[in-house]
Amino acid sequence: KKVWHQRKDSRYNEWQAELRKKEKKHEEALVFFQQQRRLLRLQEMGRLERSDKEWDIEERRLFANLGIQEGAFFDRLDEVDVSLRGGTGEDAGVESFEELFERFDLPALLRKNVQMCRYRKPTPAQKYAIPAGLRGLDVVVSAQTGSGKTAAFMIPVVAACLEAGASELAEGPVRPTAIIMAPTQELGEQIALEARRLSCRSKLRVVPIIGGEKASKHMEKMTEGVDIAVATPGRLEDYVDRGLVSLANVRLLVLDEADRMLDMGFEPDIRSIVEKCPATGKPEEAGGATGPLAGSARQTLFFTATWPQDVQETAASLTSAKAVQLRIGQGASGDKLTANKSVIQRVEVLEEDAKLDRLVEVLSAELGRGETGIVFAGQKSTCDDLEWNLQKKFGPGSSHGALWCRAIHSGKDQWVRDEALAKFRDLTAASASGKRGVLVATDVASRGLDIPGVALVVVYDFGRALHSGANGGVESYVHRIGRTGRAGRNGRAVTFFTREDNGSIELIELLRGAEQDVPPALEELAGEEGEDRSNREWKKSFYKKGGGKGKGKGKGKG
Repeated sequence: KKVWHQRKDSRYNEWQAELRKKEKKHEEALVFFQQQRRLLRLQEMGRLERSDKEWDIEERRLFANLGIQEGAFFDRLDEVDVSLRGGTGEDAGVESFEELFERFDLPALLRKNVQMCRYRKPTPAQKYAIPAGLRGLDVVVSAQTGSGKTAAFMIPVVAACLEAGASELAEGPVRPTAIIMAPTQELGEQIALEARRLSCRSKLRVVPIIGGEKASKHMEKMTEGVDIAVATPGRLEDYVDRGLVSLANVRLLVLDEADRMLDMGFEPDIRSIVEKCPATGKPEEAGGATGPLAGSARQTLFFTATWPQDVQETAASLTSAKAVQLRIGQGASGDKLTANKSVIQRVEVLEEDAKLDRLVEVLSAELGRGETGIVFAGQKSTCDDLEWNLQKKFGPGSSHGALWCRAIHSGKDQWVRDEALAKFRDLTAASASGKRGVLVATDVASRGLDIPGVALVVVYDFGRALHSGANGGVESYVHRIGRTGRAGRNGRAVTFFTREDNGSIELIELLRGAEQDVPPALEELAGEEGEDRSNREWKKSFYKKGGGKGKGKGKGKG
């Protein structure tokens, strides 16, 4: 009877919590629409227009501290393998942004903003994806990290939104012209910043609708209208369900880091959002669409860093038969996972309890004057431990020298993460100061953080954050080391691998594909792992065929 009452109380508490949650959402929606009505009155009074002085201040803020946008080896990006399929047969790339401006009648405002972003020449991803996007074609791009994918989709997005014109301020759900979905808050904010730069001095409104922030913060920005929504799938789906966002006017749908979103379990949200976008259409209307969710009135731009089977299937279901398919990097014509050749990779096999001391040695030796690095750990508690230990080891008077260190992970308040990232970004940009810095992070920072100039990445826990086996391990590895060696710069990556980690076979294949050294100790572990996998497969096959009946939990006759 006591247990029954406890269960009843538990169900009642859950019901009460759900009721409070619904009431809060209802109150937020009421405040949102009240704020819209207030802004409409201000608009009638002509008090919402920005002055030239305000735009001057905004422009300086957006374009300050851009620095050099590519490294000394930027021109080497043209040497990578490129595979181009699909399209209309008229999808020649552009060799310069001047050629892009001549071939397409882009608005003068967008041309000026591209120039202010200091893009010197298109990367391979930009060379082909931008023209295809400007023609209104669906685009699927698989390219290594640091290859300029953000500008590759953002220039066509801003061009299309400028052509459509800014949405009118009105009461009711906001109706964005473009939706850009990304897996994490950090990446979403970075994309939104690039969108604001490219749309600067226009009436287009760019609003992040991303998890990790209070809903009230989003809604305050949304009340003025939304033309380009940069969103995490879960938060966007929530706002659509609450009647705050309508997808009826969406002309462009972008999925950035699509592979990461699938890894994080966002596929149901993505499909639900796409189904609410306009014009699924008949196949002939979508240019012979192969995907059941390909749109005729909607253009889809799909970007990924890896190309496993599940990502291929999702891309095929969302895009038309005439989509331009672009593979960039070694093995571009196939499905092989590849790493950035601009990163010098070193793998060290060691015991778990030796990793901390070795990390101190690596940071002391590898980080030169004015250099910064990122250390990737598998758990939040490990991040916190490393932050404390490194601050102690590299504190005042240390024989290892001074080193700034902070940790970021999902357990820290957003303002703490933002502050740490801003400081790390400033340290990286100001290499002339001579100060060294390290950011310790979980995978919250392994995707999308575009901080040019990071000299070193240390993968402290190769297998600690894995939930998808060996293949998931090397995919995570590719994205982690992709935080260095960006935009034509060289980078360095050191990985700690222990006997408890999985994926040695796939890691060796990746290293050899990037022409990197493979330590004998890793080959030895790969031999043991291969034998272990063979034994597991044999046992699985044995019992599947009926072997071992009558033993253990078998249901044989004995």
